Amino acid sequence: MAELVDMEQQWQAADSIRTVAEALWHQVWDLHFDATQGVFRLELSGHLNEEDAMTLCYQFPYPADYDGEGRHGSCYIIGPVLK
Repeated sequence: MAELVDMEQQWQAADSIRTVAEALWHQVWDLHFDATQGVFRLELSGHLNEEDAMTLCYQFPYPADYDGEGRHGSCYIIGPVLK
């Protein structure tokens, strides 16, 4: 996977992640880039059941892992996007 080398590419990756989440009727509570690990961290504004949470992982344009439930909703780690 190509490395993201500038803020524009990070923005484009975040936009594609947000688009997938919102297209599947999930509002995004928080989406930010964790530069230390080269991944995006996503928290939805609602809680999904485990089966739906796992299914959503396959819809993102980057490898994604379900990271459990946060304060506001289901959480995901998406990437690596940067190395």
